[in-house]
Amino acid sequence: MTMNKKYFVGMLGLSGIFLLSIRIAFAAVVMLGPSAIVMDTQGQSVNAIELHLTFDPREFSIESIDDGGSIVDMWVVPPTFSNDAGTIDLSGIIPGGITTANGKIVSLMVVPKGAAIVKGFSLVGGQVLLNDGKGTPAELSVKNLPLSSAVTGNTSSAPPDFIAPDLFTPEVAKSPDIFDGKYFVSFVTTDQGSGMDHYEILEVPQGKGVGNIVSWQKASSPYLLTDQTLGSDIYVRAVDKAGNFRTVKIPAAHPVESLAGRWNEAALAIGFGILLVGSSLIAWKRKRRHG
Repeated sequence: MTMNKKYFVGMLGLSGIFLLSIRIAFAAVVMLGPSAIVMDTQGQSVNAIELHLTFDPREFSIESIDDGGSIVDMWVVPPTFSNDAGTIDLSGIIPGGITTANGKIVSLMVVPKGAAIVKGFSLVGGQVLLNDGKGTPAELSVKNLPLSSAVTGNTSSAPPDFIAPDLFTPEVAKSPDIFDGKYFVSFVTTDQGSGMDHYEILEVPQGKGVGNIVSWQKASSPYLLTDQTLGSDIYVRAVDKAGNFRTVKIPAAHPVESLAGRWNEAALAIGFGILLVGSSLIAWKRKRRHG
């Protein structure tokens, strides 16, 4: 009986460890610093975030908030702040989801009002949803980075950035809630050097080369596709603030058959027909000769 009890207690302990590991795996950590709010998805893909933060306006104020280069593509509630109420609110969607250890949500500038910031930010509400097709909420926690390190008027120059933005995978999709159900392409990436500046889109009809087309269009995600037949190759270019760029190609989903290919098939069919008729004619003549 004692052995069974010990065995049960031991298994219960292992189950607790297992459940704890699952809980940690599905957590998301939002890190709040003097220059940005970033998210660590803990190895999971997430596609939506909502944050309601508070702070003590007697400790510091927020001079600006900017969503340039954000991992969030579509804002339901654009990032806003109030120094009077001491609040930050935002809510957005990341089509296709993202897995990141340091994904910037917004840039901000914190201005301390004293020698030290003790309280920092507090999370009073919000959620992060997993990109699992079910909208499963992930456990959300916040971590205050040292806010007293905020420095205004810093004129030191950053090292040159010669590295292109990070790898990314654009996705073509359609939804009845976006662009009236028409096809669009969604995309997002990050840049660890100078930061993201903008994106560009190029749709190339079949049979034409990229070099012959210069109509790159500045774009934001999601982007409504011009060719709704999906007969064009789609190029998405991410450009950082230093001018470096990375281009990703999405091959046409419904490639248009070339005219030359059609002529070749027609020629083969005609040739086969001529050969068949000729063979039949020769056979008929031989039969008649020996008949």
